[in-house]
Amino acid sequence: MRNKRFWQGFTLIEISAVAGIVSALSVGTYMGVQKGRERECINNLQQIYKAVVMFEMDNGHLPNAKFFPPSSSDPKGLQNLLAQYGVTGSIFFCPSIPEQLNKYGINYIWNDTVNGKMSDSLPPGTWLMTEMTAVSKNIPGPHTGRFSILYAGGNAQTGERISLPEVSPAQKPVEEPREIKKTEEKMPESLPVLSVLTKKEARAGEKLKVSVSISDGKGGSIPIKSGIFSIKADDTSVDIPSVFEVKSESSSFEFPAIFNKTGKFHIKIKEENSGLEGECEINISPESVSQFTFSNFPLLWEAGKPQVVHIYACDTGGNKTDDYDAEAIILARKGKVSPEKVILVKGVWAGEIMLTESSDSNVLYVAGERDIFGASPEFKVKNTAPSFIEVSTESKTEPVAGTPYDITLEVKDIYGNRCIDYTGEIEITLPEGATGDKKVIFNTEDAGRKRIALTFFKAGSKKIMVSSGEIKGEKEFYVNPGQLYGFSIGDIGTQEAGKSFSIVVRATDKWGNPVKGYYLKEPSGTVEYINRDTSSGMWMETVVIKKAGEYNIVVEDMAGNRGNSNTFTVKPSSPEKIEILGIPAELIQGEEYTGSIAVKDRFGNIIADYKSNFTIEAEGLKVEINGANIKIIPEKSGYCKLTLKDEANSKLSLEKHLIVISSDKK
Repeated sequence: MRNKRFWQGFTLIEISAVAGIVSALSVGTYMGVQKGRERECINNLQQIYKAVVMFEMDNGHLPNAKFFPPSSSDPKGLQNLLAQYGVTGSIFFCPSIPEQLNKYGINYIWNDTVNGKMSDSLPPGTWLMTEMTAVSKNIPGPHTGRFSILYAGGNAQTGERISLPEVSPAQKPVEEPREIKKTEEKMPESLPVLSVLTKKEARAGEKLKVSVSISDGKGGSIPIKSGIFSIKADDTSVDIPSVFEVKSESSSFEFPAIFNKTGKFHIKIKEENSGLEGECEINISPESVSQFTFSNFPLLWEAGKPQVVHIYACDTGGNKTDDYDAEAIILARKGKVSPEKVILVKGVWAGEIMLTESSDSNVLYVAGERDIFGASPEFKVKNTAPSFIEVSTESKTEPVAGTPYDITLEVKDIYGNRCIDYTGEIEITLPEGATGDKKVIFNTEDAGRKRIALTFFKAGSKKIMVSSGEIKGEKEFYVNPGQLYGFSIGDIGTQEAGKSFSIVVRATDKWGNPVKGYYLKEPSGTVEYINRDTSSGMWMETVVIKKAGEYNIVVEDMAGNRGNSNTFTVKPSSPEKIEILGIPAELIQGEEYTGSIAVKDRFGNIIADYKSNFTIEAEGLKVEINGANIKIIPEKSGYCKLTLKDEANSKLSLEKHLIVISSDKK
């Protein structure tokens, strides 16, 4: 039993030893030390707590440290156990305690009742460390009458002195256990009575002292020389030692007890050798409100469906209390809560709460006055019934004609949550000029989301419509044309020389969609562009051709993409002049000369089908005209003038001057 050391907790020997150390200094010494410096002390305790957590992670339990080490080199001094985690030196000293007490390497005491335990198994109000001066009620608190206290939950704050067993100066150290020998002592004539005494009323979490004594039944005290006493409570939540061993004669003994729940409890004591029993009753009321808790909390929610929730104001140990009548705010880890505010009456609120965002893991938080806070267990919010199908794409670019394009189909409820349990068939209505699946089957593993590939061949705004029964969705895309594939030119009819005409040119991709963005080669030859606008994929060119004949217009860009028009005819323009062709200016008298009459437009194009009625005036010349053919025979030598006129068109006239040489002068 010695190894367990009274519930593995501090003993009066330890408290007495520390009390002796702090009492060795005068009260005036403590009064002379600068008060305050609370923030520095709290920071020290927070740094120590971090090292304690690391120790627990490495070893699976809290440090097995001494209540207070007898020397700075003691291996079980907390400062030495935590040295490997980077906390040393002044971290272990409250700056407001006299430096004379620093020779032990630490001036904080350690609650060794927690040795070997897990921190998460301790009530949140369990203290871990405080200043060593807390063992004496005669010494003032180092921070304006208050003490720095580190709790098991990790918070460090200033507060009132912790509750420790009282130490009287006359108390002697407990002796080492000795063998219990049978004696022949005469027992009192009356039956002995085992008395168990403590406070009748207490608060949950309060550390109580339970006193045990034996009387002779007549008011006289019977000394407890030695023995083992078993200790039981009628609830497992009561924090008490299971046994207590008395090793030296004493009139009574004490042990601590902490009641974490509220209600009426009994503590029963039994002396194992004699079978002597006793008990006491205590009524435990809640502490002041410190947290909110949830009762019968549902772990599976449905989006948009209200859930009944009960919120209670509780003390540190989770005991319900009616000491709260105020407003509280409700928040969720994910999504918006409705309602966002509730009012607790006598520490209770019960009502419906609704969330619309689905999630695999969510938590409700409640915050109220006095910095009271609480969190619910983790729960899941599933989606409600499917409402629509969302059509989207992850691509940052618009689709291009002829190139496969990924789109995503998601079945969602009315709140926009993906229906991960949806299974079924979705029909897809594609626009003209698009190919792809027209039916998509959703399986369980798809979790309400599926990606498909579509290919559009027609550029422009295109709409995709999807449906599964009454569940529908749609999405409009703008499809860009593909790369330039060539040019097309609208049919060109017969044109007139010198007269402008328009042609329609289309730059297209492989699928006939208009394409922008190209550089045309300049035209060559007899084709003249007088107005060119290539700002879009289709444009009109204004063209002029002055030379009559057969033509084919070619459009080509710098990359070699081209297109040809149909073959068309350019006819001459209106007649502008007459020419006699084939008749030389010098003639020989009596010889016959043949030629032709040519009617030309202003560009020099011959009007072959011109219908004329020519008249001729000529002296010394014999002239015959047959259609466009002319025959001349000079009859005399010398100078001759030939005048040719068109009776139907006064503009068409010609004077031709000739020299006739006599035949004997040839």
